[in-house]
Amino acid sequence: MCVPMISQGRVLRVIEVLSKIHGEFNVDDEHLLQSVPAAVSIAIENARLYHN
Repeated sequence: MCVPMISQGRVLRVIEVLSKIHGEFNVDDEHLLQSVPAAVSIAIENARLYHN
């Protein structure tokens, strides 16, 4: 499963999760994985703005 980290309409990175211990990925896994890059993208953008 892959989820992009997007900031200002640009893809910064892609997070890839290759396996799960117990079964297949489900909707809850997808929602959790989508929340991580969203938070990281905001933190990166805030750091960039603070630095400038």
